[in-house]
Amino acid sequence: ELDPEFTMNLGMGNFHSSICTLNDGDLYIAGDSYHDGIERRVSRIKPNGYFDSTFVHNANGAVYSYFRYDNDRLILEGDFSTYDNLAVNDIIRIYNDGQIDTSFNCTGVLGRLFDLHVEENGKLIICGEFQISDDTSNIAMLRLMSDGSLDSTFNNFNNVTALVRDSSLIPTLGTQGFMISTICATDDDKYMIGGQFSHFQNQHRNNLALININGFLDTLAFTGSGIDTCLTGWPHYGVRDIVAAGDNKYYVGGYFSRFDGTDVQPIFRLEAVYEDIEPVTVNQTRLNVSPNPAKDFINIEIPKHIHSGLLSIYSLDAKLQYSKQIRFGEIAVSVSTESWVNGVYNCILESEGTVASEKILVVH
Repeated sequence: ELDPEFTMNLGMGNFHSSICTLNDGDLYIAGDSYHDGIERRVSRIKPNGYFDSTFVHNANGAVYSYFRYDNDRLILEGDFSTYDNLAVNDIIRIYNDGQIDTSFNCTGVLGRLFDLHVEENGKLIICGEFQISDDTSNIAMLRLMSDGSLDSTFNNFNNVTALVRDSSLIPTLGTQGFMISTICATDDDKYMIGGQFSHFQNQHRNNLALININGFLDTLAFTGSGIDTCLTGWPHYGVRDIVAAGDNKYYVGGYFSRFDGTDVQPIFRLEAVYEDIEPVTVNQTRLNVSPNPAKDFINIEIPKHIHSGLLSIYSLDAKLQYSKQIRFGEIAVSVSTESWVNGVYNCILESEGTVASEKILVVH
């Protein structure tokens, strides 16, 4: 039944998007609200529901979510460009009293944040759909230093994609739209991620993947068909939430009806990441690349039995160097390596049921 001791005196508009409780029992709420004729994108209310009239902080656009950073600070995410008349960009950190934390600055990161994980060292992994200033690439996961700058030791630019889609999986989506919606730390110091994607680091993963602490794929986990039937189209499909249940068990929730070929409810529990995983049969072959070692260019022959697929070349630190969709009838691809740094690169051609690969040595 309704609690009669809680009565809000804050006018609410058409939507409310997030609630965050503070240590003293106060609440932060995000959404469309009003008090004394002023539109409040950020509001603080007392445990009895009354607006805190001493709270004077505000943003100039929608605030969608609050996330706890530590006992004293929160992360705010939304579509705003100023906070307390200071120029900011979508993601900021504030103290519990609403003052902005000016030591945190990630103004180069644009987009939507759906979940985050704060590491013990103060770094935070943010998940969603992002772009970096001056870069048109879509990015689904980033790790930020405690001051908001990018952590260069993390796999920021080569994680999930939606380049290949099974029409039975998401009939209305095609090749657009991918994101990571949720992240959960595992008992063995890794991260389980879920969202809306079909590949991670060029390996087939349907909406679930396991990564190490630096964002690189655990190739032994989720090698089956994964979340192989989703219930609806963009933006509601795939995995929306992963929560640790203890004893190396994890709740997975979202918009789906099958996992690894088995009918499931939209919330199920994984008993262990590596158990009961359906193996995938993949034919492996080597690519013919010449010259190798290479200086200014390489020629890559497309095997006759491969009629289409994705050709990717990665540096040894898993950064994508080159990518091309192979079409029917292509027999070879020429790639310039003039601007590449000396070193070893992995060339991978992935097609349905087949992976062809070769290492390339570039020496100028």
